[in-house]
Amino acid sequence: VVNAGAVPPLVQLLSSPDDDVHGRGIATLCNVTAGSAARRDVVVAAGILEPLLKVMRESSNAAMLTVSAHLLRNLWIVSENAPLPAPLAEFAPFLPLLINLIAAPQQDDRVLRGAR
Repeated sequence: VVNAGAVPPLVQLLSSPDDDVHGRGIATLCNVTAGSAARRDVVVAAGILEPLLKVMRESSNAAMLTVSAHLLRNLWIVSENAPLPAPLAEFAPFLPLLINLIAAPQQDDRVLRGAR
């Protein structure tokens, strides 16, 4: 997927008005970034942070928030030895969203696991 140049089009899917389309893009990018700092860095370099933030701000769908939180976790931590793929300040806008996800009184358990 990465070598075929599919990451930028996958990132662009997050701008779709269709929840299913950007949900599938997020899920695919979540799989791409799992366990690989190199692939994570390619996804971050393709501009994932802003569209992911927009999706997380606008969605109330538990499944969407779950996979989005998992992707964010993959972008943040791949291994203890891997440096952050972007300056810490670029992740700061996600903190209030994660706090809200964790603190929501009737939050879906899947979302909570993804946000932690």
